[in-house]
Amino acid sequence: MKIGILTYHRACNYGAYLQACALCNRLNQENFIEAEIIDFRMRIEARKYDVSQYSLKLRIFNMIKGSYAFKKTQYSAFQRALEDKCMKRSTEYCESDSLEKFQEFVKGKYDVIIAGSDEIWKVNAMRGFPNPYWLIGDLGCKKVSYAASARVDFEKCLSKENYEVLERAVNDFYYVGVRDQKTYTEVDRALKEHSKIHMCCDPSFLYDFNLPNISVDDICHKKLDKNKKTILVMTELTGDTIAEDIYAQTKGQYNLISVFNKHKGYINLADITPLEWLKLIKDVDLVISSFFHAICFSIVLNTPFIACGTSGKSS
Repeated sequence: MKIGILTYHRACNYGAYLQACALCNRLNQENFIEAEIIDFRMRIEARKYDVSQYSLKLRIFNMIKGSYAFKKTQYSAFQRALEDKCMKRSTEYCESDSLEKFQEFVKGKYDVIIAGSDEIWKVNAMRGFPNPYWLIGDLGCKKVSYAASARVDFEKCLSKENYEVLERAVNDFYYVGVRDQKTYTEVDRALKEHSKIHMCCDPSFLYDFNLPNISVDDICHKKLDKNKKTILVMTELTGDTIAEDIYAQTKGQYNLISVFNKHKGYINLADITPLEWLKLIKDVDLVISSFFHAICFSIVLNTPFIACGTSGKSS
């Protein structure tokens, strides 16, 4: 059985990359399955993450914030990670915002296409709706979703015409797997056969990664004070002060590492791959994060953690 996985594997996001690899590698542990990640991305996504395509206004804004060089280095690290052996991509690549181009790209190549995991069904995000992640149209295969997430009210976000497109799309699935209650409720409302829908765990919990043989101190470029415990902090750059509050209240008692975003007073790591990020989570003393996959992998790797809500992530 040949399976293609359609997800956000090229996003500059550690969790998005790793959940894709986890699902693909787990499937390939079965003797009868040949799975690969469909190397497709929407053009609108490519423009968002590639700093060389930033508008002049956005470049200036990030330079003022001091994060332009950080994001440029981070983008390069994710480009390197695409060549890692755990990232089993299709040999052909397609970049387009067109449903028709995507259909042409995949039709007849797979027995099954799996859409997911991650927030691939968030209809009010940058990729818009309709988009290829709903597997719209005749793709010449069975359609499945695994641990897909949306966490939005479809009827409030979409026009009546687009909601009908969504209903037709989701009813064309052979199996519908979602990872949270909100998405379950919304998708179930659109389904005619309610037995199709299932609650699934995120792929983060399905596969044990081989972590790189490198120390946290080496990943941090020998900047750690070995007499102090180490806290990894991963939270939003704007709108919340979690990272700043931690820095102010700990008064130099700990090594503070920031990943994904740059924070004043921290050891800021931009040039790390997703597998190096996992190694950090495994070996630090504590993780404090408002990001879903940082918490998932803290659980998997048995690292103490504090999960934070923020103004944008009250759930």
